[in-house]
Amino acid sequence: MLNTIMVPLDGSAFAERALPLAVSLAEKSRARLHLVHALDLLGRPEYATDVPAVEWWGGGARDRAHAYLLELSNRISDTTSLQVSATVLDPPVVQNLVEYAHDADLIVMATHGAGPLRRVWLGSTGDQLARNAPCPVLFLRLHDEEAPLPEIARWGHILVPLDGSRMAESILPFAAELARLHDARLTLLHVVQPLIADFAVAPMVVGMEPVLPPELQQEQVRPEFARMEMLAEQLCAAGVRTDATMLVSDLPITSTILHFTRDRSVDLIALTTHGRGGFERLMLGSVSHHLIRHAGCPVLIMRPDAAAPAVAAHIAHEYQQ
Repeated sequence: MLNTIMVPLDGSAFAERALPLAVSLAEKSRARLHLVHALDLLGRPEYATDVPAVEWWGGGARDRAHAYLLELSNRISDTTSLQVSATVLDPPVVQNLVEYAHDADLIVMATHGAGPLRRVWLGSTGDQLARNAPCPVLFLRLHDEEAPLPEIARWGHILVPLDGSRMAESILPFAAELARLHDARLTLLHVVQPLIADFAVAPMVVGMEPVLPPELQQEQVRPEFARMEMLAEQLCAAGVRTDATMLVSDLPITSTILHFTRDRSVDLIALTTHGRGGFERLMLGSVSHHLIRHAGCPVLIMRPDAAAPAVAAHIAHEYQQ
């Protein structure tokens, strides 16, 4: 189960928009909430715009940062029964965030903001946390400060894209725990793309066409679907409503997942950062990056070796086989 949820903040109102999501999760799981402000002395956070430069550079930065976190902590404590702690971290930002995250079970953050969290994906804080964090990272994608926040209390459908590898399945205990907390339905999705043949006369590609029709492709991957059904049955036995779906699509995997997410009213996507087969290089410029940028719901990313709470001993044992 979730014991500690960490929220990285950069002092911006945009980054703070991840707080309602983190608070709701903490309340449902009875977890502690840790607010972490990564102080970037090269930039001025929004709460410090009125601080004279002499004061800021003369040691006032840390005092103002502590005051900022204390105000947020008190605001949360006044309206909830959560245990809330706050920490100011010195540079280097990412290294210290990763180190601090060893005491967390989940990181919740907005995907972009100002200061050290600006452009929180490609080559920046969010991307590096997804690559290196010792726990799963839940990204809340908002296009601007006026965008409506997702209502976590209404999470009813969680999607887990799989690729047939045990590595991709490592997200399942964590996703199942979230589904249990919200009495949500869990869908395991495997996207199959028809094989493509190149008929090339170097250096010009003359044409491309699928080698096998979708029906035969589905026959080829039936063992993977049988395993998904077995996993779904195990999760159902553990008290998590789960179904398995296999789609054969000529569209890119990410497009197929996004269409499925919209058509089936998915509230959360949970996946590992890389896997095998169609999920090869599932990070920069690929599936997870694309989903975080374009999905209309939060996306949970986990490295295959990141710790995740077990739903039940026999399921956790099955994942390790």
